[in-house]
Amino acid sequence: MKVPAERLGAVPVSTSAPTVPVPTSAPTVPVSTSAPTIGVILSARTLNAGDVLTIGLTVHNGPTGVPLDLYVGLYLPDNQIAYFSSPGLAGLEDLPSTTPTRMQLVPSGSRLTLPRFVEVALSPGAPPGTYQFFAALVTPGAVSHGLVSDSDLAAFELEAFTIAP
Repeated sequence: MKVPAERLGAVPVSTSAPTVPVPTSAPTVPVSTSAPTIGVILSARTLNAGDVLTIGLTVHNGPTGVPLDLYVGLYLPDNQIAYFSSPGLAGLEDLPSTTPTRMQLVPSGSRLTLPRFVEVALSPGAPPGTYQFFAALVTPGAVSHGLVSDSDLAAFELEAFTIAP
């Protein structure tokens, strides 16, 4: 069974490669400092073999909030979901991911900024299709049965990208 990184045909990006600026995918909007927020930034919406995909992630849990569970995952074109247990492709769980995997607890007043949460060069064998990267902050323990009620979902962000054939 292939892990999701192998299914993407991904190869590690050389750390000696020049830094590529990562554009924002949406305009900046002022946000209340007390509300939990998530931001996802993609380097491109459409990619071809040889392109480098960079996904940035920012998470903020306001100072007046409660600790929240952070879930990060990837919807694959074949409708499977892979969850991250840590940043980078090495943090992707084996498929099929039948149980949501929490990445970490985010205490109140915490901010997490990972401008290169994932950075990979796509190989010629990368399966084409639309992929959806998502992140969610939820009440601790709320995902124990795989479903989250609206009252337990503190913040959610989803961004899609396509690998061209």
